[in-house]
Amino acid sequence: MSRNDEMQPIQDSLIVDEVRRDSPIPATSDDPENPNQRLCDAMNAGEGTLTGYDCPVCKNKGVNYRLSPDTGSIVAVYCKCKAIREAKKNAQNSGLGDMLERCTMDTYRADLPWQRSALQTVQDFLSSPDGNWLYVGGQVGSGKTHLCAAATGELLRRGIRAKYVIWRTEDQYLRSRTNDQEYNKRMNELARVPVLYIDDFLKIENGEYQRTSTLGAPVPTGAEVRRAFELINARYNLRQSITIFSSEHRLREINAFDSGLASRILERCGKDRFVVGISRSADRNMRYAV
Repeated sequence: MSRNDEMQPIQDSLIVDEVRRDSPIPATSDDPENPNQRLCDAMNAGEGTLTGYDCPVCKNKGVNYRLSPDTGSIVAVYCKCKAIREAKKNAQNSGLGDMLERCTMDTYRADLPWQRSALQTVQDFLSSPDGNWLYVGGQVGSGKTHLCAAATGELLRRGIRAKYVIWRTEDQYLRSRTNDQEYNKRMNELARVPVLYIDDFLKIENGEYQRTSTLGAPVPTGAEVRRAFELINARYNLRQSITIFSSEHRLREINAFDSGLASRILERCGKDRFVVGISRSADRNMRYAV
């Protein structure tokens, strides 16, 4: 059953309350003389107090009332708007902010063959996301964040909880708490969120700490790679986790300084199935495009 289907009473045990079960008359939904049916109709007509989405079905109560065909009692069943409300709440808590509105699959510019190829890979990923990962790496300004934010937004709209983090900000936080309980707490949170989108994965500013370069991209420190590996390995071992990466490093560049990290990402990306590698070229920096 999809996340948007109305939950069935008793079996799914997400709700459901038996509100009243004292009807002496066999209950049918088309029997207006049944006192339980009259009460059920009155309860459905009442207005609720939920906010964030105006539902015409449950009138913002979050549940609809109906008669159980087995017992004749009134049962409360989650309304279909529950999935919509959860998706909105997840979006607010995701950290993506206004990117959810700006960065969509429809607004991605796909005029050139390499753009169409990148878009197709993301669409393929969204057709089969469960337990799979998506990696988009390469040229600065080529729309990597747009594509990954669009993919994350689509999963949020499907009712899946997601978290957006910028790698440098997150790594600085973890680095400052290496010997602190907050380190383990934060690692656990990031490891267990159903969808984690890591933007600018292993991003290094040119010349920072005088790091050497390989294959055109600066190399992160060993400590930074170890923190990345700890997080990625934890998510790798949770087989239903979905992880989305955008990075200036193409995956083969990560393989050059840590093959264990790269191989885990590659495996969960279905080998090359959900990997986008955008070659470095000034004409692919769309921030300068006219």
